[in-house]
Amino acid sequence: MEFWLDRGADGFRIDSMNLMSKHPDLPDAPVTRPDSEFQPGDLYYASGPRMHEYIREMREKVFDKYSCMTVGELGFTKDENSVAEYVAKDRHELNMVFTGDIVDMDFGKNHKYEHGDYRLSKLKTITNLWQKAMLKCDGWNAVYFDNHDSGRSLSRYASDLPQYRKEAAKMLAIYLGTLSGTLFLLQGQEIGMANLPESWTIDDYADVEGKNYYNSVLQKRGKDADMSDVLAEMRIKARDNGRLPMQWSAEAHGGFTKGSKPWMRVNDDYGEWNVERQEKDKDNVLAFWRRVLSLRQQEKDIFVYGTFSEVKDYEESEELFAFTMESYEGRKALVLLNFSDKEQNLRLKDFDGWNQLLGNNAKRIEDGSLELKAYEGAIYSSW
Repeated sequence: MEFWLDRGADGFRIDSMNLMSKHPDLPDAPVTRPDSEFQPGDLYYASGPRMHEYIREMREKVFDKYSCMTVGELGFTKDENSVAEYVAKDRHELNMVFTGDIVDMDFGKNHKYEHGDYRLSKLKTITNLWQKAMLKCDGWNAVYFDNHDSGRSLSRYASDLPQYRKEAAKMLAIYLGTLSGTLFLLQGQEIGMANLPESWTIDDYADVEGKNYYNSVLQKRGKDADMSDVLAEMRIKARDNGRLPMQWSAEAHGGFTKGSKPWMRVNDDYGEWNVERQEKDKDNVLAFWRRVLSLRQQEKDIFVYGTFSEVKDYEESEELFAFTMESYEGRKALVLLNFSDKEQNLRLKDFDGWNQLLGNNAKRIEDGSLELKAYEGAIYSSW
């Protein structure tokens, strides 16, 4: 670590941070999935007995000697109290962590690539949890939606259909850009990159995790078995989705390389969805992300350091996510997100006359009502 810090690195994103300490007796995992050859053993290798001792050693021997940032990946550790032990200010361990719950929302009961029951209420629960939990322990949030181990949020939780893709990507930008904490984007998220096309076959997938699962199911079912259900789940969740080459231009291989083709195939849509093309269009996803980040910087007391509260009238909705962010001084913004392909009519009597700060259509809230188009997002304020 000192090698990189001495050369100017600003810090570390520490992979599988909480898997460094194992149960000293190395016991077998209990059988909780009788139909599976392998059993989940995180009980014995996640957040083990010496985990915090190891982090404090890194802190004392390395991190405290430098002005550096640390963000740790916490797989399996998702409950509020356990996470607080890593990030609470008085613990002096990590600056922030990535909890895995937000990228696990559509996982199956027994496996990632089994069909899962995703609903918007899951996202609301997770957002509520971590936006409020960090205030309790004086910790700090790592705000993210996409990473290298999952499918892209645009395709999983919104829509990458041509008629909705641009607006849906902008709506997700508003969601992320208004939450308290440090914001992390996966490369390609800023231009609305999507998952692999449905037309790709298993031969077009390269990542070992998905390939191994596909082959294990095929072996159980038989050589000529129908595997369309597995491919459908891989199209949504496979790690390939977050690892395809960045789409820089309409040139060969998306402008990612001028030499031989990359080991992962470039998404077929790179000719239309690339950085070079979006740099020339002020109505695209990239330009909108810049507007979101500019507003976040200008109003950081609200969006970076503010307090999150869900709008009660829409807490139970599986299509609308409505919340406020409020600064310490009492300045407040309203965030409205339509996660559906239907127009939504909202009653917002407590926000009558509020003006739009950012959105796809410049509208005021008139007579306590507002209409949101499919996958539309908007930010409102009283000033």
